[in-house]
Order: sequence, then structure tokens, then C-alpha cells
Amino acid sequence: MKSLIALMVILPILCGLLLNLLHKKDRTIKILALTVAIILPIIPLIASYGAYYFGGYPPIAENPTIAEYLPAYITGSYLVKFHPAITYIFNSAQRIFIFILGIVAFLAIFTSLNEVKKPSGVYSFLMFMATAAVTAIVLADDIFNLYVFFEIAAISQAGIILSSNIKGSYKMALRYLFLGGVAAPMLLLGVALLLGAIGNVNISDMI
Repeated sequence: MKSLIALMVILPILCGLLLNLLHKKDRTIKILALTVAIILPIIPLIASYGAYYFGGYPPIAENPTIAEYLPAYITGSYLVKFHPAITYIFNSAQRIFIFILGIVAFLAIFTSLNEVKKPSGVYSFLMFMATAAVTAIVLADDIFNLYVFFEIAAISQAGIILSSNIKGSYKMALRYLFLGGVAAPMLLLGVALLLGAIGNVNISDMI
């Protein structure tokens, strides 16, 4: 059930892309958006705890069959923990946060679909992309992916503000983008400094 860890991020991204393509098909947008919104808070409840490695490349330390036949200078070094894959870590804390996020996303999507006669596929796309980005921030085990999904979340949230009918939404979105434009380079600089000092961006290896 560890594959469900990746699905927490992949599912809202795929749903968002489909909703963007189905921009003028109102009924299909409502059914698909509500179905996925209902599934999102359920996935963290049934997913197994552990680490998910994209590409299927776990560290040698987690594969004793391979480690048994390797020379001591490899098994006794950092290489035994090295892996080239993007890693998601899922435990009890992540389960709580992602479940709450799923509930909030469901309520937001349900409310937005009920308030308008013709649902916007673009607006739903932004909602699901923001949900996927925040979920990935919670799950990511390396600080560079935190930066990438921070940027995606910031752009998606600015788009959501622009899509709303609130007075002054353009000014708010512009301010939000300006603050994001200041924060993002600082975050990237922090990633570079940590990489230079430690030689690694994996959070689990820094602790």
C-alpha cells in the first residue's frame, strides 16, 4: 500500500490537468472534481507508513540481499544510505496533516462548485494543483523539492485569488506574487548553502 503515498500527490495533479481540458463540460467537471475531492482525505487513512522512492531505487541499506555481497568499503560508507530517487516520507504526523488538508480541499471544492452555475475547469485545476503542492511539501524528504512545490503552491494560490470575484483580488494576487518572488530566491539560497555545507539535501540525512 506504499504506492498510495505517491498517489496523494499524483491524483490531484492528474485530476487538475483533466479538469483544465474539460473546461466547458460542466457536468463532467462537477462529477470528476467531487469524486476526487472525496477520495483525497481517504487515501492517507488507508496508506501504509514508510518511505516511497520514485523510480524504485531504495538505499542499499534497505536491500540486505544486495548489501550482503558488497565489499566492506561500500557497506561501511555513506554509499549504503545513498539513493538517487525523490523520496516521500509518510508517518502518523503526515497522516494527520494530509487528512486535514484533504477535508479542507473537499470543502473548498464542494463550496466553489455549488456557488456557481457553470463550474470553471481552470479554477478547479488551480485548487487541485495547490492541494497537490502542499501535500508534496508535507511528504517531501529533501529541501529542494520543498522549494519546487513551494513555487507551485504560490503560483496556484495567486491564480485562485485572481479567479475569485473578491474586490481588489488583482492587487492581492500581485502582492502575493511579489512576496513569493522575494521569498523564493531566499529559500533557494538556503538550499544552496545547506547543500554546500552538508553535501546533501535529504532532510532525513541532516537530522
